[in-house]
Amino acid sequence: MSCIKPSDGFVLCWDITDVGAATYATIIIAVLTLCVFLLQYRQHRHNKLVANANYQLALFDKRLETYHEVRQVMTNFFRDGQPSLNDAVKLRNHAQTARFLFPESVISFLEAIADKAFEHHKHGIIWEPLRKRSWEGEELDEEEISARDSALNAKHEIEDWFLNLVQSAKFSNVTDPHLKLPDKL
Repeated sequence: MSCIKPSDGFVLCWDITDVGAATYATIIIAVLTLCVFLLQYRQHRHNKLVANANYQLALFDKRLETYHEVRQVMTNFFRDGQPSLNDAVKLRNHAQTARFLFPESVISFLEAIADKAFEHHKHGIIWEPLRKRSWEGEELDEEEISARDSALNAKHEIEDWFLNLVQSAKFSNVTDPHLKLPDKL
């Protein structure tokens, strides 16, 4: 027999040897254990949902940084009329770190933009001195004239490629599906 003596003078006793009381105690303990289990399960499920939402938001933020870098390249192209070498270097760095954020199709698209900008700069290095010499009245031989004209045509093709990229909405078609947050986080 077990007894409890509260401070007000009562004595509460029970006999655990009674099978009915032991059965009720066991059932109550089982119900309480089940309730605790269900509460912990719900808390764990809620924690998983919150962690997934935080992951989705963090991934979105990182992807958005790369998107803004591409937008900056395009904005500077429209402002200057040609792709910037500094922007191409920054975009190449973003493309290398974005390998962990985007599928290969987006990475190859980013690298194509950077490659075109580098190619434009390379043709500018060939074209500019020849243009300057011919502008100042110096006679160029046929090989130099051909190189100057070829470099200028290549620069124009790359500039047209950048314009078509924006006009055809390929930029948005490639990046936008990966920049959408799920409807339900």
